[in-house]
Amino acid sequence: MPLTLPRVELRKQVDTRAGRGLLIAIGMLTALALGLLMWVARNDGAPLSAALAVTTTPQGLLLPVLGIITACNEWSQRTALIPFTQEPRRLRVVLAKLLSVAALGTIAVLSPGSWPSWPS
Repeated sequence: MPLTLPRVELRKQVDTRAGRGLLIAIGMLTALALGLLMWVARNDGAPLSAALAVTTTPQGLLLPVLGIITACNEWSQRTALIPFTQEPRRLRVVLAKLLSVAALGTIAVLSPGSWPSWPS
């Protein structure tokens, strides 16, 4: 499968104001939650499991909202049918949508804001 379809689907998720704003909000909430955890546990130190839980909670709650926003945007802007008319094999379009969602989720989980600091 060429990478054009997944690239287009990924761009459709991020190029809207709502999608971009939600990604920024996820990053800011993750950083804020991690900073709050580090401030609360400044004397004793935070265990790694707590840091992982705090950083993945905003992402786990808000990343599915990005998928909902993307699907709603496709139907409200009438762009949902365009990939299916340009690509005759519907399975490729569905796989491209799935691949773009998986890539965005992986990028969000592996972002530097979600890396816990190792205790020294």
